[in-house]
Amino acid sequence: LKRRSEADFERARIAASERILRELLPVLDDLQDGIGHIPADLADSGLANGMRLVEQKFRNSLAKLGVEPVPARGATFDPTVHEAVDFDPAGGDRVAAVYRQGYRLGDALLRPAMVKVGPADESIDGSR
Repeated sequence: LKRRSEADFERARIAASERILRELLPVLDDLQDGIGHIPADLADSGLANGMRLVEQKFRNSLAKLGVEPVPARGATFDPTVHEAVDFDPAGGDRVAAVYRQGYRLGDALLRPAMVKVGPADESIDGSR
């Protein structure tokens, strides 16, 4: 009974952690989108640099909690971790673009990466 209770408690703790992290990922997306829309003339402003530092701190905190990005750009399309939302008419089986980064916590997929699938591109390093 004790082992079963401990296992149930651990499963509940993990489920709660995953739920919280899934709620935080859209906040990171919005922050990254905001950084991506900073006008060129404000790229070196204090506000822009501050936003980049907050985004970096957010990513570092997630990494400390065990959250890792799903390899996407340049990787072979994998329907278990990628959600194809666009296809290149030329065909192919590689991730040609990432529209929303996917993340995992250990073996659990927090959310799949939203991607465009297309032909292999030798200039892509597969790091994102």
